[in-house]
Amino acid sequence: MAVALTGLGCASPPHSTRVPAPGAGAPLATWVWDEGTVLSPERQQRLLAFGRAKGVRTIYLHASASYESEAGFDSLVFLLSAAREQGVGITLVAGDPAWIHPERRSAALALIERTQRLNARLSRQNLALNGQVLYDVEPYLLPEWRSSPEQAARDYLALLDAVHAAGRAASLEVWQTIPFWFGEQFAAGESLERQALRHADGAVVMAYRNHASNVAALARPVLEDAGSLDKPVIVAVETACVEPSYVSFCGTSAPVFARDLQDIHRALRAFPAFAGLAVHQQATWQALVDEAE
Repeated sequence: MAVALTGLGCASPPHSTRVPAPGAGAPLATWVWDEGTVLSPERQQRLLAFGRAKGVRTIYLHASASYESEAGFDSLVFLLSAAREQGVGITLVAGDPAWIHPERRSAALALIERTQRLNARLSRQNLALNGQVLYDVEPYLLPEWRSSPEQAARDYLALLDAVHAAGRAASLEVWQTIPFWFGEQFAAGESLERQALRHADGAVVMAYRNHASNVAALARPVLEDAGSLDKPVIVAVETACVEPSYVSFCGTSAPVFARDLQDIHRALRAFPAFAGLAVHQQATWQALVDEAE
């Protein structure tokens, strides 16, 4: 689900993902990849109304270059101001599998740099993005993941180390999106999951299945490892219509999906590392709800 930064060589005070959502259930996050959602006042209002109805507490917003233009920045300010009123924090997200290549590392670091620039401007209006960034780098989409797996894994871990160091220097938490099966992939005698967790302040694990019990089963080993490393983990589910169909809740009715989220929360809330749930992505989640109305 990675979307690279564009235009870069290639809210409230810092918000915690552990803030509970109103009512029962886990803290919820969702992704907004389309900058048009922010640039349109009507679509902004629809996003915020949807988030309010569903108890969303974090929006992962694609770090578009548009937000550094005058009009785009004004739209971002409007969104942050309105989001703050309903207790929602905004985290910038971006990613590109090719960022693992040493020559593309500067493009990856640009996410941190853009967040710093925007926060410097936002601070003049007593606003701020979340004190974190989310990297969505999926190196297994590259051909070299199969042709040169050891080198690809080394390059991936080197990238994680570089962005984590840059985040510390910028006083930003650096989170990584990882697949649940990284626990079964090894480099230098240790799973990629544990190494990725060590190179991050937290992780969003893509536990993509279309039944609550299966999502929970995939997430448990990650939460156990994260607990031993004292790292928070958010468990993500998919709603886009993708193949194979069993990885997504696409086609599930809105009431059933809502119950599934509650069931996942109940199954995982006892894990110390569990920091909430995330739904990829807001547009398809909203479509799922709209179909029921």
